[in-house]
Amino acid sequence: MGKRYKPLSIAIGPATAAALRRYFTDYTAALGHRPSADAPLICRSRNGRNPKRGPRQIAWGTGLAQGASGRAAVWNIVTSAAERAGLGHVAPHDLRRSAAGILHRDKAPDGSHRFDLLDIQKVLHHSDPVTTMKCYLDPMDTEVLDRAAGVLD
Repeated sequence: MGKRYKPLSIAIGPATAAALRRYFTDYTAALGHRPSADAPLICRSRNGRNPKRGPRQIAWGTGLAQGASGRAAVWNIVTSAAERAGLGHVAPHDLRRSAAGILHRDKAPDGSHRFDLLDIQKVLHHSDPVTTMKCYLDPMDTEVLDRAAGVLD
């Protein structure tokens, strides 16, 4: 589901596909059968972060709550994974900014960009390319400022 509960489809690469296969193998093992087609993809956790209760456990088959508590659960999933990876503070929306930056900086051997503004807009599912440019690409595009600093220094 995308914003405003619009249906959303994405393409995934081989590493993500492999991770999802491992996840569904664990999901199937935990349930004792394959999850149904309408089963939640992201399941809520039990035990929270209380060290007295032990490590966080997945409540397989139980989806995240709707509304603020569901958004808080996604926040907790992303921030705790970032902590475990040693990345420091990472919020869910930072993942979108990172994806935009990776695509924006990706260049072909001849130095040309592999992804233009409209490509990145499509990946991020923005309805207006101005949103992509102003909110995601402009803040990252410091190449001109770096070149100017070298000349003006």
